[in-house]
Amino acid sequence: MLKPTGDNVLIKKITEEKTESGIVLPDNAPINAIQKGTIVAFGPGHREEGGYAPHEVQVGDTVLYTQYSPQEVKDGGETYQIMKFGDIVAVVDSVPLIPLNQTPNLVDKN
Repeated sequence: MLKPTGDNVLIKKITEEKTESGIVLPDNAPINAIQKGTIVAFGPGHREEGGYAPHEVQVGDTVLYTQYSPQEVKDGGETYQIMKFGDIVAVVDSVPLIPLNQTPNLVDKN
């Protein structure tokens, strides 16, 4: 297994995605400037005075990153992408978002 150094991150690109209605979007769908992948490994972080600054991700997190930033690498028959941590633009939260026009009921009416 590859072990990234410094503030590099190793990602497994998610190549197919299903819409809510069940339609599969293949990897060769219209090009999008943002890609989605899963964190496989990461280095210790970027150097700061007194050590390293930790990353804000964990192995297994699904992230969004810029399309042109990663370099493709192969290891053990698998294809990965390696990039700088700063090229990750967002962590995908598995908790569903509440639309702005809907307010959750936070008060128990019992």
